[in-house]
Amino acid sequence: MFPDFGGLELLLILVVSLLVLGPERLPEAARSLAKFLAKWRLAFNRIKTDIETEIGMEDIRRELHNEEVMREIGRIEAEVSEIDKFGNNKVSTDEHPEEGGVPEKEATNERQIKK
Repeated sequence: MFPDFGGLELLLILVVSLLVLGPERLPEAARSLAKFLAKWRLAFNRIKTDIETEIGMEDIRRELHNEEVMREIGRIEAEVSEIDKFGNNKVSTDEHPEEGGVPEKEATNERQIKK
């Protein structure tokens, strides 16, 4: 809610307001300020909601999300086609069902180890 106020700035504001208003009126002024800020925030949120409803903000958000998803799909498809083009498939095509699904290279290594 507040801008980037540090502890020193808040302490200075409190001291100045205590000097200006006095200890009797300071709690009442703080309550009035809090009520004003709450009403202002509520009114701002109502106006924001009305404007978003009028311009169809939910439809715009949905459309932007769909575009983002489509860009991601396009990027993934480009990567897959690049992998296919260079033959760097991550799925091994050397598997043989008769060897229990062990790739040929691994089966050869196992035979060499057994010798």
